[in-house]
Amino acid sequence: MDKRYSGGITTFNEGYLNANLKVFDFARVRMSGNLRHGENKMGYNLNYYYNISASKNLTKNLSAEAGCSSNFYDTEYKTTAFSNNFKSSYSNKYLNFDYRLNKNKGILTIGHSSVDYESSGTENNYEMIKLNYKFPEFKRILLGVGLGYKYKGLDKGCTYSAALGYRTKTGMIVSVNYQYNTAMGYLFNNMYIPSSARHSINFTVNDTFAFSNNKMHSVGSNSSNEGFVEIVAFIDKNKNNKFDKEDIKIPNVPIKTSWRSENLKTKKSGFCPLQNVSKGYWDVKLDSDNLHANLSPDCEIQKRILVEPLKVTRVEFPLKSSIGNIRGNLKIADSFERKIPVSDFIITLNDIKGNEVAYSTVDAQGGYYFSGISPGQYKISLDENFINDYNLVKNETNSEILVDIPYEYENFVELNNKDLIYTCY
Repeated sequence: MDKRYSGGITTFNEGYLNANLKVFDFARVRMSGNLRHGENKMGYNLNYYYNISASKNLTKNLSAEAGCSSNFYDTEYKTTAFSNNFKSSYSNKYLNFDYRLNKNKGILTIGHSSVDYESSGTENNYEMIKLNYKFPEFKRILLGVGLGYKYKGLDKGCTYSAALGYRTKTGMIVSVNYQYNTAMGYLFNNMYIPSSARHSINFTVNDTFAFSNNKMHSVGSNSSNEGFVEIVAFIDKNKNNKFDKEDIKIPNVPIKTSWRSENLKTKKSGFCPLQNVSKGYWDVKLDSDNLHANLSPDCEIQKRILVEPLKVTRVEFPLKSSIGNIRGNLKIADSFERKIPVSDFIITLNDIKGNEVAYSTVDAQGGYYFSGISPGQYKISLDENFINDYNLVKNETNSEILVDIPYEYENFVELNNKDLIYTCY
């Protein structure tokens, strides 16, 4: 390679910086940048980029971001064979306010930019006011429009933009973008290149892959202003109010979110597809009206979450299954085998910790019935007050009955002939 090219081997150094931190409770600060320097016998190249920004959620619907970014590119040749040295710089100081309209009506952005650039001897400084509106997603269709006005600089006037996109089921986003600008320019490898073209149309395919729940998901796109939302629905088997490996995962649970117009549904894993969501406050709601008939919420059905940039926010919806039905009879006999009336006696259903879960009143025929019992282990017995008041003696095998309702939700579990027997002397 040294002999193949007239410049010989190029030596270079390259460095990167990326940081994301929260400054007390005031704001979140993000810093990123790179620096490259290369040199060979023909000349050298130096270029760098940096961006420093601070963002803060002012209210549940309003957030602000201020920052400064800069690109610099410089190439100089040591030989006379190349006389066209090139130098360019581009800097942007900006302030943006994002307001999330109520009832999922979209996001309105108002901002200001102060831009300085120099390229091939051309200099310009312009100030621009920007107004953008992102429509709410509808049937995975994305739409945004923008308007800007340059009130200072060599190229005063209005700018326009529009973007139309489609989010596939996997999360990939395909979009077409149109822009009209009073003076165009491009940033390429930290180099700013002015252009006389004012109209531009770009076709873009964006996809971002993220790891969550030990799996890799396609989420479509991601930026430093976006985070991830992970939603799971389950039966809380160990009753600790959080999702664990032993809990029962529930598929096809409908979930409503304020960032989408259509419902999400959990998969076999119990998780919805990982969501790529802009920073800010959002609502996530369990669509309890369309749940499986044997399921019901075991928590608040609506939760407001704060999505932070580049972080995963988990939303958990524990559900309660009501599939257990238990039937039996209460029989009490005295020492002469005469039956004693048991109408209005109370049968209790306790969990394995001894806590009363439900009770049933015995009917005139001695029958009792429990319905809609959640999965788990239980003990059935006559209320202790009746045992004491009637001086009853427990039968070794039939005065307390243990039952086990399996952890499922699709089919009812019928436990019949659970007869309780006591003796009166």
